[in-house]
Amino acid sequence: MAYRRPAVVTVAGALTWLAGVIDIVIGVVLLAQSGVSVVVLEFGGAAQLFTSAIVALLFGAILFFAGGGLLSAKNTARIVATGAHGISILAALVPALLLPSVFFGSWVGIAASVIVIVLLFTRPANDYFREDH
Repeated sequence: MAYRRPAVVTVAGALTWLAGVIDIVIGVVLLAQSGVSVVVLEFGGAAQLFTSAIVALLFGAILFFAGGGLLSAKNTARIVATGAHGISILAALVPALLLPSVFFGSWVGIAASVIVIVLLFTRPANDYFREDH
């Protein structure tokens, strides 16, 4: 009999995948905006804009592949996803606390990351990642 993936793992994997896709889209949009002087000035220069775009793309790729690993019962993916979501929480705290214009979006991101981390360490998830599939 095939082992069924718990719903908590499916939700955590889907949210991690979605976070990765969103970060990749943000990275692509930032790269596309590198020729717009107003955007470049907002970032404090082209180097900062380019760095932000590359970090978003890399972080998005990590989350995207971790989400796939979660859905495939890879415990390494659970560790990577937990670390990535932890970094995401820390990175979102500054805008959430200091920038009123992005207040809501930052808190939504923080909440989603906390939910994923909690889901990944529930009893059904622990059993799922512990077993051989």
